[in-house]
Amino acid sequence: MYCPKCGIQNPDNSTVCNSCDASLTAYSSPSAAIAAKTSGWAIASLVCGLLTFFTCGITGILAVIFGIIALVEISKSSGAIKGKVLAVTGIILPAVIIIFMMILAAVSIPVLRARIDAAKWSEGKAMMSTIATSLREFYSEYDEGIAQPSIIGTESKTSLGFRNQDLQGIYFNATDFSITEYSNPVGGPFTFTISATPSTATGPSYPDTMTLNQSGIWTPQLENFDR
Repeated sequence: MYCPKCGIQNPDNSTVCNSCDASLTAYSSPSAAIAAKTSGWAIASLVCGLLTFFTCGITGILAVIFGIIALVEISKSSGAIKGKVLAVTGIILPAVIIIFMMILAAVSIPVLRARIDAAKWSEGKAMMSTIATSLREFYSEYDEGIAQPSIIGTESKTSLGFRNQDLQGIYFNATDFSITEYSNPVGGPFTFTISATPSTATGPSYPDTMTLNQSGIWTPQLENFDR
């Protein structure tokens, strides 16, 4: 072995140059450094870490375990095994991905819930529109001064003629609808407000109540924020 500092040849197993006392440790086994292999545990840790997003965090646990095993293996190999960066990345990556997934869920779940509620309310709004049309026809037929009719019933001058099954849907039923305001005075404007409050377990959770007036204006009513 030649000393890289003074060039003097030394025995192969020397750790210090016999001539200049320079350390030969770093140069004692260059072939070993070249032959250093990457830890399989480190590679497995990185792969499992990358798959964390697609497995909902399941492989993230394996990534941490494999990464720790890789670090222990590398530290005991005296340079014969490499891959510390891969192992550390595999350990950290699941935590980063899980935090990202939690933020994504916190943003997307309310949006998804709002879309589901909107789809459910489309059924209730269709029924309310039908009731509003019947109220206008009722007004046209009996003109001014007639008292507020009920929604359910077949008596011509006291109800709109609906049966319970006519307003039975997947998310709403007949008892969910009511005429909360009605004005049909002689010589005055015809006004009304129809309300719908879902009572079924499958009904929309937001808003609590929806109203529709004679002008076709929809208004959500928030009565109970814990629904």
